[in-house]
Amino acid sequence: MRGGCPSFLYHFFPGVSTLPADRVRSDGLRATARLEPWASGRPIGSKLDRSWNETYINYVGRWVPPHVPSEPVTQAAAGSGQDGRKGITLARISFSLNGRSVEFKGDGDRRLLWVLRADFGLTGSKYGCGEGICGACTVLVDGKAARSCQVSVGDMSGHRVLTIEGLAQNGRLHPIQEAFVEEGALQCGFCTPGMVLTAYSFLKENPSPTEAEIIRAMDDNLCRCGAHVRIIRAIQKAAGEMRRVR
Repeated sequence: MRGGCPSFLYHFFPGVSTLPADRVRSDGLRATARLEPWASGRPIGSKLDRSWNETYINYVGRWVPPHVPSEPVTQAAAGSGQDGRKGITLARISFSLNGRSVEFKGDGDRRLLWVLRADFGLTGSKYGCGEGICGACTVLVDGKAARSCQVSVGDMSGHRVLTIEGLAQNGRLHPIQEAFVEEGALQCGFCTPGMVLTAYSFLKENPSPTEAEIIRAMDDNLCRCGAHVRIIRAIQKAAGEMRRVR
């Protein structure tokens, strides 16, 4: 693929897209795919096996490998609380994830984003920049928007984490999600989960925002496709609907 950004189809239709582009090089305002095989990639392990590998590109075009879970820890190592192969102290971290209690066993210093994607199979949270700048990885922690690429899973102990997968209830989209669809406030969809959750957190604190307040609240969530005007309209519509159903 040349003359554009690599396709993100594999994020939404795993196993369908076989695009071999795994890196980009900067070309002014354009990003050109380099058709090189991702030699170091391998499928996610354990019960979450996939027949596909994911590609991650950060905001300056550097290739950043995802965390790939290691082989299961031996019984002796698990009992001692140490991974003898890597010298990592293993932790048992309990928290609420999308309304249910879960327990993570492993390295508590791992970024929450990778744990959500690789260990719990929740791929709605996207890897964008890895620096907490773009907002694509946004989740809610105790109802507040947080960048999951910047917090560790160990920090989640005893807290409530909500991802985009948990926002809809009983098969019905949240008013913010519905408004994004109705207003066409997305194009490739890559930034949309973070946009929706940031908007959710904002509208909980400010249910009757002005347009200027919406712009300020969403300013740190980036949209490469340029859907900003439609995103603002969607949040305005969602605010009205959320006030009505209260």
